[in-house]
Amino acid sequence: MGPQLPVDSWQALEQAFAWAQVQAPEVRDSYLRELHAQRPDVAKDLAGMLQQQTQAKHWETPEFEGITLHSGPENRIGQFFGPYRVVSVIASGGMGDVLRAERDDGTFSQVVAIKLLREGLQYGSFAARFLQERQTLAQLHHPHIASLIDGGSTEEGLPYLVMEYVEGRNLLQYAEAADLSLEKKIQLALQVCDAVHYAHQQLVIHRDIKPGNILVDDSGHLKLLDFGIAKLLDHGPVAVEGGGLTQAGMPMMTPEYASPEQLRGEHVGTASDLYSMGVVFFQLFSGEAPYSLQGLSRFDMAKKVSEEDIPPVGTKQDGFPKDLDAILQQCMHKDPSRRYPSAHALADDFRRFLRGWPVLARPDTLLYRSRKFIARNRLAVSLAVISILAGGSGLVAYIHSSQLAMEKALTASRVSEFLVDFFSTPDPWAEGLADMSMQDFFHQGVKRMLEHLEEEPAVRSELGFTLAKVLLNLGDEAQSMELLKMAIAADPNLARQDPAMAADLWFYLGIAQRRFGLLDAAEASLNRVFPLRLQAFGETSEEMASAWNTLGLIHHSQGRFDQAKKEYDRALKMRQQL
Repeated sequence: MGPQLPVDSWQALEQAFAWAQVQAPEVRDSYLRELHAQRPDVAKDLAGMLQQQTQAKHWETPEFEGITLHSGPENRIGQFFGPYRVVSVIASGGMGDVLRAERDDGTFSQVVAIKLLREGLQYGSFAARFLQERQTLAQLHHPHIASLIDGGSTEEGLPYLVMEYVEGRNLLQYAEAADLSLEKKIQLALQVCDAVHYAHQQLVIHRDIKPGNILVDDSGHLKLLDFGIAKLLDHGPVAVEGGGLTQAGMPMMTPEYASPEQLRGEHVGTASDLYSMGVVFFQLFSGEAPYSLQGLSRFDMAKKVSEEDIPPVGTKQDGFPKDLDAILQQCMHKDPSRRYPSAHALADDFRRFLRGWPVLARPDTLLYRSRKFIARNRLAVSLAVISILAGGSGLVAYIHSSQLAMEKALTASRVSEFLVDFFSTPDPWAEGLADMSMQDFFHQGVKRMLEHLEEEPAVRSELGFTLAKVLLNLGDEAQSMELLKMAIAADPNLARQDPAMAADLWFYLGIAQRRFGLLDAAEASLNRVFPLRLQAFGETSEEMASAWNTLGLIHHSQGRFDQAKKEYDRALKMRQQL
């Protein structure tokens, strides 16, 4: 009798309630007795929910007279929740419904998701839990967390939330459909870490991190959803009779992703979320769950998760990186104190892995660090070995690097000499030019100075760059642009030999062009900067941040505000990371 229930206690309760509420009383009673013998935790909460629903239907207070109850979520289509009109049903369960709605008050277009508590549940612990979710979401503002837009209550007294509408697939479905590389999967994991770390900083533990609560849109942007069973670390004011919201009845969780301490009913802290993230990432990287809990009682689930070791992914997938396995194992350590101290620390180890650095999850031995160094510098190490095998010619690499350093030093020295000569040779007072301005002083000497450097392109380029920055600071964009173009043309091999210097020349040329009003030319110059700085400094660097910020200024000046905002945001996020 009754439906076949899933292992997940929360989902089982939803399905059992959806089935039982439409049955005859004698059928419900028989089902409850049968369920109590098999799933006492689910049966206890189901009985409470049915009792609350029965009491609600018999209330005859004037407040509810003449109000028509809606028997199904489809009947909500066309109904207004404030300015939002329901257009379709996204999902429906025993506890409530999620509806797609559109703003329909003539002000502006907006699509939202409305989360509505099921009728009959607005008077007890479930309503209190719903209100806690609203309070939790109200304090979370993060690009990777679905945000709360509004909230209220229907005429029947049912509380609802108006949420940001996220159109996408869950994390695992998206990764499979897009056939993501391991690196791309780690980039998604970093977004999850970012969202969870922010929530923890706001003293909120999610407590139900699973693929279904992580949606990814077509652009790869991720949102963490459903803080319905989140816990406030500072113990917020929302509570129910008999203690905290999670103390009475069965603990709300998804067992397949719950930590050992969560399954045992013990105190849950931020480390529990780290464990759940580890299970999610294990599935993301390996394509399967670390263990199966199907058909087990809650006691057996807790025993298995607490005692059974999780096999490394490498035992199932040949060639899976040991460093990544170590990161997952530390996430899912049985002892909460042995997991990563924060989601930020987990993200940092993911980034170390991507860069080829030693990860903190592995023992810090000389052999391990040496292997990582060789892996990061295969070409240089190989050349050194070849040089040594060729008869001690390994000095070649040292001599070559020394030559490059010497050339840099000589260039700097020559620039210094020319600048000293520039400021000391002309004597304005001796030549009767006491009223000469600083700009005139520069203009008269620059061409004379650069004429002597035709045979020294590196010095000519460096000196032109130095003087161009001075003139730019003095407000002479025209002369500055002329010098920068000369410096770029002086050494055709500069981009290959010194990409950082080449990037700086194009960067300052773009700044000068923007200030002079040549916005299209400035945009073209900045677009040349990015590949050079990426090569020289990497994706996340102050140099890349300044380039994005400057490109934002150019687009701002062109009136392309949406594009400018994206570039400002990118620069800001990069600097916050740094």
